Amino acid sequence: DDRPDETLDLSLGCLREAARLTPCDARLHNNLGLALEKKYSPRMSARRRGDPSEAEAEADAEGAARARARAEAEDLCVRRSYRRAMELHSLSESAGCDVARDYDAATLNYGLYLANMDRFDDAADVLSRMRRRRRRDAEDDPAHRRIVGDALGLLRFCERNIG
Repeated sequence: DDRPDETLDLSLGCLREAARLTPCDARLHNNLGLALEKKYSPRMSARRRGDPSEAEAEADAEGAARARARAEAEDLCVRRSYRRAMELHSLSESAGCDVARDYDAATLNYGLYLANMDRFDDAADVLSRMRRRRRRDAEDDPAHRRIVGDALGLLRFCERNIG
């Protein structure tokens, strides 16, 4: 059934157009990163693992080079979306806006993406800003408290797996 892929492609088209029309919406860029990750991660993971189906499809050197280039371009799109979300949240926070929950959610999402790609050093770098956060900073918001706790737990995991 191709319907889930069609729905994801339609969603991505809408998110990309919305990002074009409102380029300073940090939550939109976070959502775009999530959608791009959903679309591209299975293929990137398969290529990284060297799944036989991927290897057979890309049997010749030229095909393998194209597959690597495609994976790198897809990865760049995901990272660019998450970085843009974090940059916009940082600017909003420094201007005095209360964007802590959204900023922390974008940080966790980006950190998860990098950790799932076994880039523990990069994930720890992204998540390191969470050291300033404490669960009590979000005590009135259970969802935010969980985001902070999950991000700090992931940071500890990544730090143990560096190297």
